[in-house]
Amino acid sequence: MKDEKVQKSTERIDVQRNKMIIRNAIIEYINEHTFPPSVVELEKIVKISQQTISEHIKEMDLFESDKVFYKAFTPEVIMNIKEGTKKHPASQKLWMQVVEGWSEKTTTDIKFDPKEAKKVFDSYFS
Repeated sequence: MKDEKVQKSTERIDVQRNKMIIRNAIIEYINEHTFPPSVVELEKIVKISQQTISEHIKEMDLFESDKVFYKAFTPEVIMNIKEGTKKHPASQKLWMQVVEGWSEKTTTDIKFDPKEAKKVFDSYFS
């Protein structure tokens, strides 16, 4: 018998379980519908919150070994986006995030009040 090294995971068991459930649900959904589920649809299927699902999806290499296969469908997804299909916009977004590795651009609005800034500045240097 070969001396096999057992690789210990630092992830909690419940996190590993949730990731496996999410991955399996996505695969089953794609097999049934030919497109990936939205986070809202996943929440209904796996009974895990949308926030938890989103966090796990960001951490997971969902289809790392299968991405080459799934990327073949990307032109069709892009055409649907281009044509403005309203049928499954969340699914298209999830596809682009998972398969193509895209992420959303985020912006932060900073409101600047010059009077308040002067007060802070004056109090700091007084």
